[in-house]
Order: sequence, then structure tokens, then C-alpha cells
Amino acid sequence: MAAALVGSVVSAPALPGAAIGTEPPPITSFAVGTEVEEPTGITTGADGRLWFVGAGNDTIGRFAPEGAIEVDPTTGVERPWAIASGPDGNLWITGRGNDTIGRIDPADASVDAFALTGVDDPVALTAGPDGNVWVVGRANDTVARVTPAGVGTVFPLPPGTGPAAVVVGGDGDLWVAGEANGTLVEMEPTDGTVLATHPAGLPTPVALATLDDGDLWLLGGAGGEMGRVEVATGTVTTSPVARPYELVTPGPGGDVWVAERSGLARVDPDDGTVTVLRDGSSSETFRGLRFGPDGNLWLTSDLNASPSVPAYSPTGRLVERYTFAGEGACWARDLAAAPDGNLWVVGGRVVSELAPDGRVLTVRHLPHRAAQLGFVAAVAPGGDVWAYGRSGSLADDDRLYRFPTGAGVEETAVDLFDGREMVFDGGGTLWAVDRARVTRVDTDGTVTYSTTSAEYDAPWDVAVGPDGGIWWAGNATDTIGRLDPATGLSVRYPAGVDGPIDLAFGPDGNVWVVGILDDRVAVLDPATGQVLDVHAAGLHSPAEIVSGPDGNLWFTGLTGGLARMTPTGAVTTYPLGGSPGADVWELIVGPDDNLWVPGPHCTVRRISLASPAVSLTKSAVDPDIVAGEAAEWEITVTNTGDVGLRDVEVADPSAAGCAGPLADLGVGESVTVACSTPTDDDDVGTLVNEATVTADPELGLGVSAAGSATVTVGPTTTTSTTTSTTIGPTTTTGPAAPPVTEPPRAGPDDLARTGADVARLVGVGLALVGLGVGARGVARRRTGRAAR
Repeated sequence: MAAALVGSVVSAPALPGAAIGTEPPPITSFAVGTEVEEPTGITTGADGRLWFVGAGNDTIGRFAPEGAIEVDPTTGVERPWAIASGPDGNLWITGRGNDTIGRIDPADASVDAFALTGVDDPVALTAGPDGNVWVVGRANDTVARVTPAGVGTVFPLPPGTGPAAVVVGGDGDLWVAGEANGTLVEMEPTDGTVLATHPAGLPTPVALATLDDGDLWLLGGAGGEMGRVEVATGTVTTSPVARPYELVTPGPGGDVWVAERSGLARVDPDDGTVTVLRDGSSSETFRGLRFGPDGNLWLTSDLNASPSVPAYSPTGRLVERYTFAGEGACWARDLAAAPDGNLWVVGGRVVSELAPDGRVLTVRHLPHRAAQLGFVAAVAPGGDVWAYGRSGSLADDDRLYRFPTGAGVEETAVDLFDGREMVFDGGGTLWAVDRARVTRVDTDGTVTYSTTSAEYDAPWDVAVGPDGGIWWAGNATDTIGRLDPATGLSVRYPAGVDGPIDLAFGPDGNVWVVGILDDRVAVLDPATGQVLDVHAAGLHSPAEIVSGPDGNLWFTGLTGGLARMTPTGAVTTYPLGGSPGADVWELIVGPDDNLWVPGPHCTVRRISLASPAVSLTKSAVDPDIVAGEAAEWEITVTNTGDVGLRDVEVADPSAAGCAGPLADLGVGESVTVACSTPTDDDDVGTLVNEATVTADPELGLGVSAAGSATVTVGPTTTTSTTTSTTIGPTTTTGPAAPPVTEPPRAGPDDLARTGADVARLVGVGLALVGLGVGARGVARRRTGRAAR
């Protein structure tokens, strides 16, 4: 009696056992900061915010003065250069990299990109008096009129114009600066007719601005001149200047502001008097300028190759600067899990929101005065993110920053001396610790300082216990403390370790404390404060400890290590990699039940605790056939791991009928693939069909496994991943064998499912390879699902 052939089980490797120094769980690194490269144009939007573009990496930023900058991609618009507020209330940008114009919705920074057919190198644009946007093409002497719907009409300029700027004069006409031939072209905005071509009076006109009285102010760039243009006659009155200014914008009080490289000056347009505010001797390079709603002049700049957005007062004093790269701009310091399943990362001057798969969802940049966001972040029950900012160079007080779930930032001045940690309790009250106190911030914003609860302790951590108490680790006094939030009374217990720096409540309900000075971990009874046990940490300078979803305690070490400790104290250490120090100070359990730690510079690392696994069973439906009959096979794939599998696919190079995508597999689910191959007299003997299973490491799970085996099929079958069928010769003395009726080939939609729907969990791509000969038919069926 023939029995089905059973394939071998191939699964992902489990986490290492009790050995020290084994390979770590799969680790994936993600970038968390969206930096702005080569910021250029800047303007004020109809929403009252300042908007600017980053030509170096196709980005657009927006912010209210003293608020957080949010950065988004300019999808479809490459190398964005100029930006203007359109008559329709949207922002409009030019794409010099692919000759496009983009319409930006100020509500969400979404981009609609339109091709500027017939325009080469759109370098400047302006809002026209006709309700349209006008763009100049520098490389082919063109002007395009673009409707709010993105429909463009192209008009020619005189050959050799080389347009560099376009504005609307007080007379309602369009004026174009011709850098290449030293002219000013006056155009009718309704139909693009060239009304006149005026001599610019200077060799390389590069910038134009409209004055309060309707005349224009013109800059000569490398020619080192500037002057007034009377729109009534086109007459230009020029005057020499010491530096070749290339940027211009009208300012408050009727003055004109001009800039070049790092030089900045204010000009009286009535008599041409120039007041130099910055002499241009620094290494900074200005690229755009515009007055903001706060009355300050905002510029886009590169300072020592670090892109930034600085602000100057009308007297020329630097009052603010946002930076996007370089020292302090972005450094992952702390992480917090949000109730919506996303992850927040703070550090430097950047706050980023990440999806569990590592995609950056939002990025907000803080102003310069926030200096460095410390090791402190927490997510309120409603989803708002809070972060602590140490004193900046332009302020003397520390701040708590709240980032609402929608956008923006709010700040509160707090009297914290080097804030260390903060946490929300179940009622939405924020608790924070600094070097000497436990601080309470109620939902109405009231700040209460407890001056005695942690005095002299130098607490480094704060946590909400299962009993509702507020617990902290007293690093300086080798104690742990508990504050009753209802009465304000506190109690301290000996920590059992030297230099307690972090604590967590384990699955046993006890307090687990790490000692950074003696490399030990203590276990305390929270009801009595009694030290129940002390274990060796197994790595140097343990810094952060959490209770993992796998029932173990996990902690980091300042030398770059990661450790897992069972409730009995058995420890396993893993190399975490990266530079030692701040990148391993923090450790959290993410909303995806994986571990997350900050990485070097603007990165975070996800440590997967999942154990994906799969089994493969292959069998011959009938192990004994004669030549001319079809050999029928079945392959059953089962998810035997603890995480869902997606993109499951069967592939068979020799039998295409066995190939095709399968449905996703939830934990415990199975799917069976059935196919057949034809046989003839050449196949007489043993026909072997070998199967292989592989798992593609996707989403950082680090799964890679394969297995195969070959058996010869006799009268009875044996267990293997290889199936063989014995084929007898065609008989010549009897009647001809009846024709073989092949089963119809089933498509991917023929897969029947049993059990509940598959939860799309973090998974891996899975490829199953079954080596066979010329498949003719395939069918798939779902065979069951284990209880979860």
C-alpha cells in the first residue's frame, strides 16, 4: 500500500540560547531625519507660513516663525528652484531638473506636477494679475502662462534674452530681466505680447523686485550695479555698489533688501543709499530671502556646507536659525511608541514619526534656540508627542515641546535642570525627572515641582508601576523611589546595585533595576522594597532595561551590547554594533512588539523578536503509474512560526504549472499546491521531483533557510521533501491505454481558504522551489489554520 511522501520542515533560526557572544536577533537600521539639501527659493504662503524648497534633494519645507519646520518631498518636480504664492492660494514651484511646475496644497503639502512643454530650464515665476502663474525658461528664451489647473501656454521672448527673473510692475505689465543680453522685456499679461524691450543699463540683470510705488528695483549681479526702473518709461537709473548683489526683496517701510553670498544690505530706493548689515566675509551662502509675518528677514542658506534657514531682524541681528545637517541637526536620542502603532524619534532638532516598517511619515525640525532635544520623549494617551529641549544658544530656559498629532509644535517653559526622563500615567498626567526632582504636568498645563521626593537622588528614570505609583531610579544615592500621586508622599528603598540608572517592571510584577557602576541587575519586591535577587548583567555599563513581549528582560550596555535575561537571571548577550555611547542609551518595546534602539546619527534600529518558520510537505498522489499517465504531485506549505507570512510564492523552473503566487499565510495556516506532469516511455524507471523551500529576509526579519532531499520511490513511499514515482513501460500486447484527461489548471483565485482571515503581520517573502518536469495542471487549496 503506497503512502504519501512527507517533506522535511525548514524554519527560521530561533534566538540564541544561553551562550554569551552569539549572533544577535535580526537588526534593521532606518534613517529618521529628512534633511534639506541646497535650499533655494523662499516665500510666504496664503496660510501665513513661510515655504521654501530644497533643490538638492527635491524637498519642500513649511513653518510658522518660532514653530517646527515640516519637510515633504516635491514628488514629480525635480530640482525645485523658485517658489511663489499663487493667485489661487496654492504654492507654485519650478522644477529645473525636469522642466515642470508644481502646485502645492498648503493644507498638506501635496504636489500636483505639470510638464512645461516648450520651456527649458524654468528658473523663476510670479503670480500674474490675470489669475495665472507666469514662468520664464532661461535656456530657450520663453515665458509660459500656467492656469490654476496647470494648463500652460508658451510665448517666445526675443532671441538671446536669457531670462533670469520675472515680476509684475505697478503698471500691471510683466517685466522680465534678460541676463544674457542686458535687457528688460515688458509684456502684456493677457496674451504674452512683447510690448517693449528696454536696455537694462547694466550688463547682467539677474533679479527684480516691485517697489511700493510700482517701480522696480533691479540688480546687476556680477556687474556690481543696481538701480530703479521707472515702469512708465522703462528708464533705468543705476548706481555702482561694492558687492555683486544677486537677491532682492521689498522690505517694511519701503526699503529694499539685497543679498549675495553672505553679504546683506538695506537700500533706500529713493536715493540709492546702501546700508551694509553683513559684509559677506563669512563662508555662508544665501540663496533666497523674504520677509516673514514676524517682521524678520528669512533666508535660505548654506553655512559651512550645512543647509539652514536663518532669520535677521530689520537691524541685521541674527535672531533665529534652523539647521538641517551637521552637528546637532539630527541625532536619534529617544524613542516613544504611539497608540496608533507608529514610532516617534527625537534628538538634535528633529522629531520624526515612523511606521513599523521603517517608513518616515512626518519630520519636524525645531528652531535653533531649542538646541538639543535630550534623552526624553513620551506619547500622551491621545497621541500627542512630548519632548524635552535643553537650553539653546539663544535662550536661557529649558522647554517642554508638544507636537500635536496633526502638525506644528507648542512649547512650555519649565524649570528642569537637565531633564532625564518622562512618562504619562493612565490619566494623561505627565511625570518628568531631572537631577533633583519629580515634576508633574497636569492635562491643563499646570506644572507642580516636588522638591523633596527625589532630592539628592539624581534620578535617571521614571516609570508608572502596576500599583499606579511613580517610580524612579536614584543614581546618586543607590536607591529607587516611589511617589504616591494621590498624597504626594514618597518612600525610598536600597536598589541593590551601584549607580541604578534605569528600572522596569518584569512579567513577574517585580522591579528590575540595572546598575551602571557594578554591571548588575537587581530584582525587588515593589510592595516591600526587599531585594529578592541580584544577577550579573553579562555586559559592561547596562543602561536601559525593558520588559520584552517574549517574557524576558532586555537591556543595553554603553559599550554597544544588548542582553536578554530570563526571569531566573540567565543572561545572553549579543553584539549590537554601532558606536558606543548615546546610540545605545535608549531601548523600547515598539508597537509592533519588536525592540527599537537609537542608532548612529539620524538612524534607529529595529531588533526583531519574531520567529518566522515554515514547513513543506511534498507527496505523490499515486506512486505507481505507467508511461502515458500523468504523475500527480502535492506540495503543502504551513506557517509554523509566530508571525504572518506574506508574498508566499511557489516556483518550479521545470514545471511551470506549479508556479504562481499564493495567498498570505497567517500563523498556523496551510496552503496546498497540486499539479501534474506528463510521462512517456523515456520516463520509465524512477521519476524524481525535488522540492526546495527558501525564505527571503524582508522587513528586517533576517530569515534565510533552505532544505531539500531526494528519494527513490518503490512500491511504498518514504518521508522526504523529494517525491518519486515509478513509471512502467507501455504494454504492446493489450489494447491501447485510454487517453489521459488532464485536470484543468487553476489560477491564483482558485485558492480556497478555511479559518479566519489572515492578519497581515510583519512577514517575509517566501519562495518554494519544486524541481519537476513539464507541469500541466495546478490547483491550490487552503487546508486549515491553527488556533492563535
